[in-house]
Amino acid sequence: MHLLCSPDWQESYGGGLELWNEDASQRVVTVAPTFNRLAIFNVSGKSWHGHPYPLDCPPDKRRNSLALYYYTTDKSLTGYEHSNFVRWKSVTEHDKSNGLLRLKAWVRDNLPTGAVNTLASFVRATGLNFKPRK
Repeated sequence: MHLLCSPDWQESYGGGLELWNEDASQRVVTVAPTFNRLAIFNVSGKSWHGHPYPLDCPPDKRRNSLALYYYTTDKSLTGYEHSNFVRWKSVTEHDKSNGLLRLKAWVRDNLPTGAVNTLASFVRATGLNFKPRK
């Protein structure tokens, strides 16, 4: 569930919530980031969603949203074992050319879920999130 919480947000700023097909090869719908809009959808290992393109808003504006998730360990519902990490899928040329994103995707796609969970916990605990500091 995503609740968009930016009262003065203009659609021209971008940031629409994109929902993609199961292999992330085609965007199915874009939900405009209208204030107080609620989007509820099933999230699984195959429900690709997000806003993959950079925002084009004034420096004093922020795109705020609230996301709530309900987790289950029932593999038959998701097709994946339980995990405590996000599965990213590159859809923009920028993301596809980013070596770190490609490495993270390879690790998530090729290591056993338990190993990825342990690695993700270690990275979080040590602060090695590989994100540039401002």
